[in-house]
Amino acid sequence: MDIFLSQPINTVLAILLVLIYNIWKIKKPSNKFKGMKPPEPLYALPLIGHLHLLGKQIPLARIFASFSDKYGPIFQIRLGAYPALIISNQNAIKECFTTNDKILSSRPKSSRRYL
Repeated sequence: MDIFLSQPINTVLAILLVLIYNIWKIKKPSNKFKGMKPPEPLYALPLIGHLHLLGKQIPLARIFASFSDKYGPIFQIRLGAYPALIISNQNAIKECFTTNDKILSSRPKSSRRYL
């Protein structure tokens, strides 16, 4: 105990290191579900999501086609704060709604309340 009282700077540094480590662990994104999410374009803004990428004079079909070329036939965009899944390939749509229809229909309702 005398070591900590005689050298308060060491105590402060130890507490500071523990706090920084805890904040880093909280802020660090977990890779637990990384493989389960579809790809999404970069630069999603906090409140408007990817709406700034969609607000050009180019038709939405062409914008989604360019995203499809870049990210694949299934990708995710954020419309405001809410995620939206875009499926742009007929084979992928068929797989989702015929092959895996029981899996999609048996998913639990989201706990998030939408307006």
